[in-house]
Amino acid sequence: GTTNRLYVDGTEAINNTTALHVLNLTMSNMWVGAGQNSNDAVTKFDGLLDEVQFSTTPRSATWISTTYNNQN
Repeated sequence: GTTNRLYVDGTEAINNTTALHVLNLTMSNMWVGAGQNSNDAVTKFDGLLDEVQFSTTPRSATWISTTYNNQN
């Protein structure tokens, strides 16, 4: 599909059909915890990332929530 979804702690936080910069896999670089702004400057995430998962297989909201809850 063409819908972007971002989950935080097993709960859907973003759901839209417009391109999300953080999920734009057509770029030459993909960064986790950092990004590149419109001036080509690197911006870094000021926080902690416990776990990041990427999937080319569509997952249901129930699957994601269950997977998250099984880790805790």
